[in-house]
Amino acid sequence: MTKTLLSMMIAICVCLGSLQAQVIVRDEIIARGEIIRGYGYSPKTLESLIGTSAIIVKGRFGKFVKSELFYGFGNSREAMIRIYGYSEQEADEIGLPVSDYEILVDEVLLGDPALKGSTILYRLSEIPQDAGKFQDPNIDRLFFLVRNPDNSFTATGPANIQNDRDGSYSYDSLAAGPEQFTGRSLSFINDSSTEAFTNLVKNEISRVYSH
Repeated sequence: MTKTLLSMMIAICVCLGSLQAQVIVRDEIIARGEIIRGYGYSPKTLESLIGTSAIIVKGRFGKFVKSELFYGFGNSREAMIRIYGYSEQEADEIGLPVSDYEILVDEVLLGDPALKGSTILYRLSEIPQDAGKFQDPNIDRLFFLVRNPDNSFTATGPANIQNDRDGSYSYDSLAAGPEQFTGRSLSFINDSSTEAFTNLVKNEISRVYSH
């Protein structure tokens, strides 16, 4: 397996997480044209945003936990060298820089109600120098997350983290880069207040999971 292919597979692990427990699975969102190269998941409907989420919670970012190189679930730098035969330098080049953060859960809209008042671990693809730049703990947020095999959580794309700013939701880049942005809004929110959008989410969850 080439270094390029392996690096792409590792990146997909972080971007898409484990889309197995959701109503809408990975193949379907790709078929819908909701995966944009270099951007990630970009939902076209509220149904899609909710259907691809394993949990939906209101809360805030907590403390930064750690940065490390990620080699895929069940793999490690040592495995790259010992099993796959890469040099130490090649192993460092293959590894994807990720950071882990706590999310403080205030309300659970979808998922285990016992998560309310607890912390969950959120994993993000970013270089160590950017740690904390996009995780202001003073902003209330609505998180639409997928669960990873190690029970951490990931945002499939920027729109999966909605930020409460002046009573309405918008979303930002998840990491720094040449196409970094702030304050974008989903077309199907239609300038709804945070309360109105939260109620729409709750109603859609009830509709999808009522049977």
